[in-house]
Amino acid sequence: MAESLLSSDLPFYVLAIDFQIDQVRHEWNTPKNIHWLFLQDVSSAEISFFKHKYSQNSDEFRWSLKPILLKQLCKEFDQVCYLDNDLYFLQNPNILFEKFENHRILLTPHFYPSSPDVRGANWFEANFQVGVYNAGFIGVRKDASDFLDYWINTCRYDVRKSYFRGLFDDQKYLDVVPAFFQQVYIHLVPTWNFAGWNDWYPNVKMIDNQLYIDKEKVLFIHFTSYSLNQFSQKEHPAFGAYKSYLKHLNAVSYQSIPKESRCSKRQLKNYLRFLYWRILKRIQSN
Repeated sequence: MAESLLSSDLPFYVLAIDFQIDQVRHEWNTPKNIHWLFLQDVSSAEISFFKHKYSQNSDEFRWSLKPILLKQLCKEFDQVCYLDNDLYFLQNPNILFEKFENHRILLTPHFYPSSPDVRGANWFEANFQVGVYNAGFIGVRKDASDFLDYWINTCRYDVRKSYFRGLFDDQKYLDVVPAFFQQVYIHLVPTWNFAGWNDWYPNVKMIDNQLYIDKEKVLFIHFTSYSLNQFSQKEHPAFGAYKSYLKHLNAVSYQSIPKESRCSKRQLKNYLRFLYWRILKRIQSN
């Protein structure tokens, strides 16, 4: 992701929780636009609580830190965007910050299908199980501390996947944000946060080596393992972006590119949840 942002003059902060300071600062050849932060750099009373509560799951711990990191950076900057590390920008990100002129919070929907007839019931019901908005991108203005306090408190309550309780990590809590808070911007085309889960969207095409949805250029892609598998098909309009992304990963000797033959623990959990959903749906339909 950082490589795709090198042309921008925006400062780029990374919170590292799995590496030692000396390892990062002396052994890694990182792009010049990266500024490293470590847990001891984040001044929040919540850190110790979250570290203890989510000590058995590093993913849950990392996700719970998003609003804390945003709140800290808002002390120094007027506008801040959180980006997952598997986002890849195709255009200059400055357009994101233009939206802060009239909005305090920026959200991107998943754009799961709005009908079970489009891609099947599983994808349709993902709207209500996984969440309307994707937490891989969040933008906040300095005066959005009320939203960040809400998000911190909800992450303090629980960060886990529990469909029957209406929970999905830190993400499902975003569903009510447009109802609870003012000046929320929702980007209504998946050109922000384009991914494998919304590539069903009509009018995705390549024009003059630029990826478009409708008449708007795709700003950034979310290259989860599912997106990598989807976009690795040569006939897919995003195949060129996929190759460019892999080129950047290989340039930094990245060794964990997901392969279809490899099943991660997270993918296995997702597949088991899918099987549970199918069994439950079959029982309820009888």
